[in-house]
Amino acid sequence: MSGFLASLRIHKKPGEAALIGSTLFVIILALGPLTNASLNPARSLGPALASGYLTNLYIYWIGPLAGGLIAGLVYKFFERPKLAKGPVLFVCVENAGRSQMAEAFAKKHGMNAQSAGTIPSTRINRIVVDVMRERGIDISSSDPKTLTPELIRDASLVVTMGCSIEEACPKPIIAQMQKKLIEWDLEDPKGKPLEGVRKIRDEIESKVAELSESKETLHALSS
Repeated sequence: MSGFLASLRIHKKPGEAALIGSTLFVIILALGPLTNASLNPARSLGPALASGYLTNLYIYWIGPLAGGLIAGLVYKFFERPKLAKGPVLFVCVENAGRSQMAEAFAKKHGMNAQSAGTIPSTRINRIVVDVMRERGIDISSSDPKTLTPELIRDASLVVTMGCSIEEACPKPIIAQMQKKLIEWDLEDPKGKPLEGVRKIRDEIESKVAELSESKETLHALSS
């Protein structure tokens, strides 16, 4: 199967095909004396059990388990970080509350995040600063930023919160981003009391946590 996959990829990605082939070569050299160069546990284990020849049988149990564990570790430490290359852009009206909280929570989850507003305020909402400090996050030095076509173009994913990016972006750019737009229906914390802002903060925190683990996000960030 690995050889078949290599043959499919060799035209467009010869580097991957070479990697697969060299990996198979090394495995055969390393395990050949034990497995007679068999890389299919089911194909090797069946005849061994049927014939009663159980010498080195353990390798057929340990091999797949160890391989799966190693593959999982390699994916975790080498592949997943690559998915976070492009920024996630959080957009609200004033970039003084919702999008600022979302950006901060996203960065806490290890995401590359930015935020902006269609009509940015002159300063960040002070109550928002206070409720985020309750979560151990200081955003007091953050300044509201204007949403630009460049921010939209460079983003891997755009999350809007009660605003329309049509106000800041030409239609061609918006058309290109249609598959990378997410709308969150969130209340504006502006003018709300402390408890109301806390409720909005908690909702944003939950949404960002879900976003950081969603397949949709991983697909967008990896494309």
